[in-house]
Amino acid sequence: MAHEEWKHIKDHALSPKRAPGWPGNVKAISMEGLSLLGLDPDLNLYWDGSLIEMKRPLHLTLWQKFGATVTVASAAIAAIATAYSTYLAALKTVACS
Repeated sequence: MAHEEWKHIKDHALSPKRAPGWPGNVKAISMEGLSLLGLDPDLNLYWDGSLIEMKRPLHLTLWQKFGATVTVASAAIAAIATAYSTYLAALKTVACS
């Protein structure tokens, strides 16, 4: 595309319409503005050539942390029990041979 066409797209990237409840500085993307969105081979999203980064830290409540700890501990105990059971079965097989 020619430079003038990209300038026109950039100038008309935002729609004058805004959804109810949106902050005052947030506007919808116009149909022309969609041309400014792009993806790279790793499916990272770009707006006008700049990478869009989403940063949302993970915050767990006390009960979620407790549940995660119980789940991990249960999985570890099950893995150890399975390994020990397999070891005993193999030991019996070797002893009987």
